[in-house]
Amino acid sequence: MSDKPLPPPPPGLASMPPLPRPPPPMGSVPPPPPGLPPPPLAQGALPPLPPGLPPPPGFSSSPAVAPPPSMPAAMSPSMPPAMPAAMPPSMPPLVTVPAAPSAQPSPREPSAPPPQAPVRKLDAVVVDCVRRTRTVTSLYLFVGDPGPYRAGQFLSIDAHQFPELAHWLSFLEEKKGKVELPRAYSMQSAPGEKCVSICVEAEDYDPRRGAYPPLLSPFLAYSALKGREIEVTGFAGSYVIPDDIEQATDQVLHLVGGAGVVPSYSILKDELKNAKHARVRHTVITVNRRAADAVLREQLEALAQAYPDRLQLVPLLTDEDAAGALRGQLTLELVRKHVPAPATVRAYVSGASITRHDRQAAREQGVEAAPRFLESASALLDELGVPREHVKREAFG
Repeated sequence: MSDKPLPPPPPGLASMPPLPRPPPPMGSVPPPPPGLPPPPLAQGALPPLPPGLPPPPGFSSSPAVAPPPSMPAAMSPSMPPAMPAAMPPSMPPLVTVPAAPSAQPSPREPSAPPPQAPVRKLDAVVVDCVRRTRTVTSLYLFVGDPGPYRAGQFLSIDAHQFPELAHWLSFLEEKKGKVELPRAYSMQSAPGEKCVSICVEAEDYDPRRGAYPPLLSPFLAYSALKGREIEVTGFAGSYVIPDDIEQATDQVLHLVGGAGVVPSYSILKDELKNAKHARVRHTVITVNRRAADAVLREQLEALAQAYPDRLQLVPLLTDEDAAGALRGQLTLELVRKHVPAPATVRAYVSGASITRHDRQAAREQGVEAAPRFLESASALLDELGVPREHVKREAFG
């Protein structure tokens, strides 16, 4: 580079007025006068155009509003592009800002129930099998981390994973003309226990209740599955205690028949041992034919002794007398005796219900299907005056 001074400008050039500054690019902010800070822009607003420069079609210095669905994106074929590609890098791109909401307040929607954990497949190992009655067995499953679930829910087991049942499955599926679906089993365990456990009833074959003998449940209840690896799917079901139960009632009634006691036992363990909803009392009326048929009887008695202020156990036997149990049928008078406030009590009803086969057989005879435990107990609650929206039901069979 040379150090010589630059030659003077040609004569007359120094006296020429300075050339006007070119206008700033469209949409940019003109520089403020010397000594003044630039004016702040409102949040979401686009910079104003320079004075004297008309805005191009489709451009506004205020936040853009999305056109109605009926308005085309281009107003006419001759319209130039809304924003050229050679936009200065310092200018934010034009975005469509939604229109402001109406000033009228909208009615408040009811809060949605808390989301449940997604149902997923779990690899499990059967670590123990405990016979409870002649036909009912508890299976204890180790699944590592089962993930979150709620007391009273159920898991499902697919029979197709067992090679021992393959030929029977083929036979039944051919006869029925459909694929055998997974079976659901209520949780006996409560969240926080080391093992996930279920109760399985073998379900004796009764041609009055079904055209085909049960397959998976007897296999699970009677087979020596200890140490067996199986796959289960869980967890699902709404037969649970809501988080805001104390705001609705101070009593929960459990009307359960036979193996229908299992989900209520899960709920009771979770509520009592984990000191949940301490203001709520639980009344459990169990209905069985004989004392030997009472599933989890000793476990329920132990809970009643440990938590006498929160749990009242009312065992009812229909076919025999036994110490510590009532004899007879489930009646309105018995339920009314233990439910002082029918309008506010929350009821959980679980047990055998009318099956599809029952309804079909009754329809062929031109009669109504005879009610079973679930229908009879629900009718008693209706007669007692318990609102139907305060009753949860879990069908077995």
